[in-house]
Amino acid sequence: MKLKTLLLLAILGAAGYYAYGFAVTQYNQPALAYKRYAAALMEGDRARAKSQAVDDEALVPFQYHAQRMSRLDGEQRFVWYTFIDQRFSEDGNSVTMVVRQTVRVDPPGSDSFFGTEIRKDRHTVTLIKDQSAWKIKRFDDSATQLGHSEKVAGRQG
Repeated sequence: MKLKTLLLLAILGAAGYYAYGFAVTQYNQPALAYKRYAAALMEGDRARAKSQAVDDEALVPFQYHAQRMSRLDGEQRFVWYTFIDQRFSEDGNSVTMVVRQTVRVDPPGSDSFFGTEIRKDRHTVTLIKDQSAWKIKRFDDSATQLGHSEKVAGRQG
């Protein structure tokens, strides 16, 4: 086998391995449930998120929708997710994920196709298996955590 052919096979093998890893991470059932919930949260669509939630605890982040949008400060163009960590429970009925949501936005007065600025937010999500579907049990992002810290500060003061 020639060196050129061997290098081509190695490159194709590495690309296939990367594509497989990407597909397994981005398109498993918990990841898809998280993405549906996160999209509903960004749009402020509480009814759509309720179908993805186990109970009302998962809907707490909707109380901080205005804070989330003020941090975004612009019209969103593209959203993508980087799954930093996924830890399944021993029985396989729950998973905790840490995800970085990246949003390209156009600030007020700007209009482009791709968005001129990038906003990143870190989400910590717990999902549980409800019959055969994955549903959100708990969701924390910077707006939710900021809201919790404001409540704690308000109670003490």
